[in-house]
Amino acid sequence: MTQRAAPIPRRPRAGLLACWAAALAAALAPPTAHAASPLLTLPPVPWFIGQNVSPNILLTLDDSGSMAWAYAPDSFNSNPGPASIAFKSDLNPMYYKASVTYLAPPDSNGVAYPTSYTAARHNGFDASRGTVNLQTAYRPQAGFNPPGGISFVNHCTAALVNSGNCPGVGVPTGTATQAYWWTYKPGSSPSCPAEPALNAMAALPIGCFDFGSPTTDAQRQNFANWYSFYRTRNLSVVSATMLGFFGLPQDYRVAWQALNTCKADDFSPACRGWDTSRSNVDARIRAFDSTRRAAMWSWLERLPASGGTPLRDAVRRSGEYLRKQGAGSPYADDPSATTGLTYASCRASYSVVMTDGVWNSDNVNAGGNVDNTSRALPDGRTYTPAAPYRDASSNTIADLSFLYWSTDLQPNLPNTLRSFMPYQAGASASDPEYWDARNDPGTWQKMTSIYVGLGLTNWLTTPAKWGGSTFAGTASPAAGYQRFKQNLAQWPAAFNGGDVGNVYDLWHGAVNSRGAFYAADSP
Repeated sequence: MTQRAAPIPRRPRAGLLACWAAALAAALAPPTAHAASPLLTLPPVPWFIGQNVSPNILLTLDDSGSMAWAYAPDSFNSNPGPASIAFKSDLNPMYYKASVTYLAPPDSNGVAYPTSYTAARHNGFDASRGTVNLQTAYRPQAGFNPPGGISFVNHCTAALVNSGNCPGVGVPTGTATQAYWWTYKPGSSPSCPAEPALNAMAALPIGCFDFGSPTTDAQRQNFANWYSFYRTRNLSVVSATMLGFFGLPQDYRVAWQALNTCKADDFSPACRGWDTSRSNVDARIRAFDSTRRAAMWSWLERLPASGGTPLRDAVRRSGEYLRKQGAGSPYADDPSATTGLTYASCRASYSVVMTDGVWNSDNVNAGGNVDNTSRALPDGRTYTPAAPYRDASSNTIADLSFLYWSTDLQPNLPNTLRSFMPYQAGASASDPEYWDARNDPGTWQKMTSIYVGLGLTNWLTTPAKWGGSTFAGTASPAAGYQRFKQNLAQWPAAFNGGDVGNVYDLWHGAVNSRGAFYAADSP
């Protein structure tokens, strides 16, 4: 059943009736109706209370130069350097890990992209970039630009270690060999401590690591899948997006953009990646049917990796796009229509951002230190700066996320989104449920932000160690999110050109928009 709201601004109450009807339909439907793919999990809303109007999903992918790197985090670029960590899965979350199953992502028709151990594609999405025989000609890498251009690093094979040619970590090692990896073995000698810091582990002798290489057909194919689809940040984010978005219901509405390309304030009607021989596709909000999925895949297959990381401006574009009224509005039942427009006031909108985290190269004014400034909320409540929302930095991802959550982005539509309030113990004695960041009391049209950070866990140690999910942590002793919630730790300073604080800024932005943050160390 199609639910329709009335045109703006005539008969606005019809929008409320449409959403009530949709909620009733959801309550009567089986729980599996509109179930999203388990690989892309939006914040959990029980099916029996939900919005049965299909959501907007605004996808932002990082196409900066650092996405071409085959290691993480960024700090290993200079000291101790990628040559010493590239082939060690305990140090480098981008490198092959034998315990992980690497799925070949599906093309737009659901058929896995091909690759093999003896002819592994350098770029799994573009056969013209060439192949490598991983049995005889493998070399670990520091980076790979999607159109081509591989940068190699020195490496240590078991044979080189045994011959005495690799006494330490990161020394020159000779020519290509079979695919391999090294795994840390704590306690193997007094020089191999149980839990060394990452920088200390990188400097330990190669004797603290066990050598491994594929020995079965399944292991060989798994390594080939990793090599072709996951060995760099760029390849990983494309593969993860394909795996996550392929199973979305066809009535979900999707738009996409990147940081340096395929960008416009109303999202781009002419979008393509680095391959100029390909046709432009329309990246504006549309229902995610098979034709739409094919257009998105055409862009994903050619996602660039060049330039800075103007992440704040991309978040701003998403928020401003959700303000659009009239023809092309993301809240229109048919965003492509120019006449006969109708709107759904209870349509949820999500911004999904996948990035390596350290934003820079832009100058965005979000209105200052938004989360540390008192403001009236659209339902008449007043926000007074408090933990875990406030910080001391201005114009950050957290500020933008708070701005587009706390602002009614469609003031001409009635506020008919259903609130999500499952948690009863929160941060404020006067109104604990409302101010608990795990709840979302907002009934107005807003943007909920979901941030996925690639290889960032090693950055999230001080002042609060990452606990595995957005709100994970223990109250006593306070750890993870609890340190921010209980005002025992302050969000680190985030600024243009920063590093650790800019990574925490993604986590903070998820909290400020009642969304979610994922620190993804495995594809």
